[in-house]
Amino acid sequence: MLGLGVAAWFGLSQGEPIGMLEATPSVRSRVTNATDTRPEAPPRARRFVQLFMLSLVTTMVLYFLSVPLIYFTFLTAPATITFGIFALVFSRHTAGLTGLRIGIAMGIALALLSILLAAATLVFQDMFTDLSDCESRAITISAQEQCQADFDKAYQEQLERFMPTVS
Repeated sequence: MLGLGVAAWFGLSQGEPIGMLEATPSVRSRVTNATDTRPEAPPRARRFVQLFMLSLVTTMVLYFLSVPLIYFTFLTAPATITFGIFALVFSRHTAGLTGLRIGIAMGIALALLSILLAAATLVFQDMFTDLSDCESRAITISAQEQCQADFDKAYQEQLERFMPTVS
């Protein structure tokens, strides 16, 4: 019974032996005989999807690099969003590309998040630099704790400056 399930999985009829899985005329191959029913994206949409993926990968790589390079995210993320929007627009008349559209929408959301994270890095860069410098000079544990306390105080002040508390 298990043999029939395996045979059905590989597209063999019940009378054919399982050991003949090579592509011979008597064995129907799912790869060669199957018709591809997936819709194909229009050429313009395909080009913008390629540009979208390239700029999205570039944006993610730039975000994980050091501080001067992370600011190029302010250039690549809007390009990613633009390419994604064009890809969505040019693929709108092709049915069956739901997975592609969902992936592009998630990539656009990721690019928006990258802009926000780069802006946060820009705002808090001085504090992180000060913390790193202080910790590199700190020899004792109490000096490291003082560095962390100074950072926490500066961080809270910066947050209050950008987000005033409601009383």
